[in-house]
Amino acid sequence: MAFWQPTLMTHPGSIYSQNNGSVIQGKVISNDLTRIFRGDEILSVSINDTSVADAPSRTLAKQVIQLHRGQQFPIRYTVIFNKSRMPMDLNRLVASGGITMSATIERSGQLLYINDTRISLKNNRRIPVIRVK
Repeated sequence: MAFWQPTLMTHPGSIYSQNNGSVIQGKVISNDLTRIFRGDEILSVSINDTSVADAPSRTLAKQVIQLHRGQQFPIRYTVIFNKSRMPMDLNRLVASGGITMSATIERSGQLLYINDTRISLKNNRRIPVIRVK
């Protein structure tokens, strides 16, 4: 499965269309405001179709970001995905709460942060993550 790579940035917290794709922008946030990243961490942000009950979610798009030395929360993201991958109209799926977002931060394959609640694209573009102990 091929994912689109981000190519532009406008206002964090927006969703809009560009050619054949949709662009979703926002921030990954945490209460761990003192965390300073070393530069070898990887942030992954996924947009998922969770509209079908009792079925596995389907990843519609994913952005992988190499964090920089000294970077802190919040971390901005931009995810672009092809509308043709959508099972139905994006606006209808977003309005129903069937499109969700997830985020993880890893270092050398070890999970450092993850979101632990369902984050609907309908109401939010901010993805809160918690530190994994």
